[in-house]
Amino acid sequence: MTRIYNDLPVDRAINGGFGRNESSVHFHNAHNGAESDGACNAFNFPGTFYDYHWGMALARRDLPSVWPTGDRDFARKASGPDDGNGLVQVPGDFREIQGSLWIHDHRFFFTAPNIYKGMFGVCNLYSGPDRGREDFDDGINLRLPSGSQLGWGNLDFDVNLVVSNPVFDAAGQLRFDIFETDGFLGDILLVNSTFYPHFEVLPRRYRFRILNVSVARFLKLALGVSRSARFSQGTKVPLHFIANDGNLVVNPIALTELDEQGTAERYDIVVDFSAFAPGDSIFLVNLLEQDDGRRPKASTIPARSTTPAIRSTGIAAPISPIRNGAPAPRS
Repeated sequence: MTRIYNDLPVDRAINGGFGRNESSVHFHNAHNGAESDGACNAFNFPGTFYDYHWGMALARRDLPSVWPTGDRDFARKASGPDDGNGLVQVPGDFREIQGSLWIHDHRFFFTAPNIYKGMFGVCNLYSGPDRGREDFDDGINLRLPSGSQLGWGNLDFDVNLVVSNPVFDAAGQLRFDIFETDGFLGDILLVNSTFYPHFEVLPRRYRFRILNVSVARFLKLALGVSRSARFSQGTKVPLHFIANDGNLVVNPIALTELDEQGTAERYDIVVDFSAFAPGDSIFLVNLLEQDDGRRPKASTIPARSTTPAIRSTGIAAPISPIRNGAPAPRS
């Protein structure tokens, strides 16, 4: 049960010309009833709250005939972590276990501008296979990069990255064209609502859960070397694709750049920074140009050309630097 309070201004006119002050929350990709999933007109006004019942049910729980019983561990994989080292088994198909989800406003007629204003949040779901604890080996846990201090849900090396695409006016306030029906495009990219942030890493593996919340912009992300004693500038950093839209893929996929990522899509990747020295830096870059809200251009920009000095109206440019923050070794 989740209670959502609406503390927005009562006056609808205090909105900068777009958006609505009523909230209706949709749990994207989750299996919930309409009344708890942003159904039409199921919203609450400023000064009130709305209670959502979000069930953690697995898909196909009512279809045991299609469960993958040929896997001897299928029952243990269809599970969630308890507060110790055990599992809470859940009826259903473990192949539909969800991980990287998000919630967002779903107000009828105002979904896009309300999300554009920041009415969204990420939500990581944990399970037996995706426990969020990398040191625990029970034969079910995949031990994905995360941490080990907690029994489950460690976030030390498991990082959510939310990419958005706004436009700011001269006063630094969001601008939005409510009459643009071909897809509204911004002119910069933000990560976690921050312009050009940086993130320091240790020389080890990290998991990144990437969500695109742009109104209409597609992304094609890669990691490119900016400065390194070992690798030339623009060298693409290898990564492993492990999940799409909340579901783990059957096997990790080795890549050097991601596929096009549309609005609301989530891509989970694992990156190993152990080959980089203290002081090295890498850029998260968008390789895809787009100046039409209906579709991106077919061609992409090589990572080698996306140096910090480059800016493009099509936003094929660096988004965020990643630096190896480990202390330099003593001589």
